[in-house]
Amino acid sequence: MLRHDYSLVDIALSFWATLVLAVLAVTSLGLRYVTNPITCWAPPEFTRPLVDYTHDVCFRKTQIFLSSTSMPMPISEDFTRFTYHQWVPFALGIGALLCLMPHVVWRMLSGLLWMDAHALLSTLAENQRQAADRRHVMLRDTAILLQAGFKRGNFFLTLGALFRKLLGCLTCLVQLVLVVTLFRPQLIVGPREEDEPSRDEDNEENDDGESARPINDSLPLPFGPFMCDFDVTRLQNVQKWRVQCTLPLNQVYSKAFTFLFYFFLLLAVLCVLDLLVWVGRVMIPGLRDAAVQRYLDAVSGGDGDGAVSQLYPRFSEYLGWDGRLLLALTADYCGPLAAADLTNHLWVIFKGAPRPSAAPAFPQTTGAASGVGDPAAIPLMPVNTRTETKPL
Repeated sequence: MLRHDYSLVDIALSFWATLVLAVLAVTSLGLRYVTNPITCWAPPEFTRPLVDYTHDVCFRKTQIFLSSTSMPMPISEDFTRFTYHQWVPFALGIGALLCLMPHVVWRMLSGLLWMDAHALLSTLAENQRQAADRRHVMLRDTAILLQAGFKRGNFFLTLGALFRKLLGCLTCLVQLVLVVTLFRPQLIVGPREEDEPSRDEDNEENDDGESARPINDSLPLPFGPFMCDFDVTRLQNVQKWRVQCTLPLNQVYSKAFTFLFYFFLLLAVLCVLDLLVWVGRVMIPGLRDAAVQRYLDAVSGGDGDGAVSQLYPRFSEYLGWDGRLLLALTADYCGPLAAADLTNHLWVIFKGAPRPSAAPAFPQTTGAASGVGDPAAIPLMPVNTRTETKPL
């Protein structure tokens, strides 16, 4: 979840959002046992075990009846409201798993792509602490490895990374939809409106003189009082009781889902902006080449080498999307100096020039002014001084 090829937005979604949802899931589950999640009015003749039984039965109810003086007696099932307060820990746990989905998909794709960006950036970061000669050799070998990968297709890594970011955007949108549709958080600061009982028009008569049937509705987190019907069996007698209850724990749940709504709304906006930024850094012509050209100007000393401007269009095509993506990730994680050094080695290999660590065998000299025919001007070649002893 804390991979080197992740941006700050990716880390916020894969790590911090998962951590927040996991903590809320454990906390919401623990509050049921630490606090009193439900409070019911019990008749005076109820003993303590019967009161506990009343609280337990009414808390497990998935259908509740809103308290209303105009409600007919006995209460018809048409006046029921479905509540999801028991599913709050489960819903938060599912949300935490959804935040992990982009990370899991990217880990699976990393093994199928030609380069693991996380491993490459880890190696480059460790290489920055090495000596200059060893760092030079490592960057040269890395450039050779990248050159071999560019020949197989230099856009698969970028498509995988952008797909992961797009999946993160969809994850935030799904979280928002689930929070709003299932638990209906309070999105406006101010006192929350009480739960509305059955509307008066539900009890009005229609044109045929019959009572209109109320519409079943869901009340995910009821705040006001509601009626709870349950049976008590004593010997062979079954007694029916109706008590009035409230769920104080829903006040805490409502504040948590309000926070999650604004949290995922902000995260969704940041994920979309992050996706657009990386599309610009890798694909848009005006933005994708600016950083690479700065690196080439830096390593060439800014002397305005004509070869850079002439060969850069081919060099940009040689890098492709994956090359620009890796250079951008290197600059973000290892710093611009490491990105400039890696760009220099890729540029040298692209031009087909000798490697920076290898000296030419003969100096390129022409004409008499360069000492043609002068034995002193010709470098000495190494001679094998090892002698072989033939057996007699």
